[in-house]
Amino acid sequence: MGLSGGVGPGIPQPAWSSRITGQGPWDPVKKPISLDGCPAIPMPVQVAHEDELAPFFEHLQNGGTDNLDGIEDAVELDDGRGEPHYGVHGAEFRKGVVYEDGRMDLCKMVVGPDHIWKLMESLRYNKFVRHFLLGNNIIGPSGAAAIAKFIHELPGQIETWYIAGNCINGASFTPLVDALVTSPAVRQVWLKRNPLGPGAAHDLFRLITQTENLNTLDLDQTELGDAGVAELFTELAAYKGPDGFKLPLRNMYMNGCGISTKASQAIASFLSSPHCGLESLYMSCNPSATTARWLWPPHCPMHHASPDCPYNQSEPAPKVSLRCARPSPATKVSGPSTWARRSQPRTSARRTTTSRRAPCPPSPG
Repeated sequence: MGLSGGVGPGIPQPAWSSRITGQGPWDPVKKPISLDGCPAIPMPVQVAHEDELAPFFEHLQNGGTDNLDGIEDAVELDDGRGEPHYGVHGAEFRKGVVYEDGRMDLCKMVVGPDHIWKLMESLRYNKFVRHFLLGNNIIGPSGAAAIAKFIHELPGQIETWYIAGNCINGASFTPLVDALVTSPAVRQVWLKRNPLGPGAAHDLFRLITQTENLNTLDLDQTELGDAGVAELFTELAAYKGPDGFKLPLRNMYMNGCGISTKASQAIASFLSSPHCGLESLYMSCNPSATTARWLWPPHCPMHHASPDCPYNQSEPAPKVSLRCARPSPATKVSGPSTWARRSQPRTSARRTTTSRRAPCPPSPG
């Protein structure tokens, strides 16, 4: 809807819209804001009791799929109609769903550090699950270690790791990357709302350049900040690969990361690199209203982010979304791919979560 409030032609804009646009362009000199990015705070949840999770874990350990033959602790998702809007069949437990396309969805069911090790142990025996959706489960450093151990031992099993909102910090991210880069199966890694911090830049560089089939990386609201994003893309711009080789990464999400001048310049350098294979880059909610020009020609001659800029290249340019506080000209970006949308977990209406806030678990020791 943007600042029009979604109204049609001839219909007055709502009062709040005119108050915002009347302020004029944001002036970062007069009204500076933090370049640290949005805080990576998970949604308020409470760790589940073991008996609530036990039937689902047992199902996974027995090699369970979306088939419910002989299973008494689950029902067919939405009375057999399947996933809303998609119709994908699923077996729904009190805590957890297995879909016929290989997704295991425990988003907001909250295994926490208490039960993550049991979850990973149960998955060792399941060859059906290929997509691991564990958003907002506050598993913390212990959970990152459990996932890393699983990947080291079974590197060919899981393609999608959706581990958003899990209190994974920079220190616990390093061993997780050590594991991920060994996995030829990994194609998507979703990390939004984990407090990785600027110190995670080199680990992210390793993840992007050493994970051989990584197609999609989500870094929304990970507290990288302008400095961390700049360091990451400076390293990526300097990456030396074989002639004609493009890194496999195609889709990248960096909304709410604190991107400003320094980071924008580094991003432009990487987009101009012969090894950049990005097709879409999302950068909404960043203080980049006056720095987005670095992503347009002539600063970034290999790619374009504005339909008003001349463009004549033999290869398609990546789509760059630059929605700022005051919109600047930017390419109209279509939504994520169907699978990317479906990778965003949806919680069934049958399942509920508590509003009580649970703190991020501390690092071991």
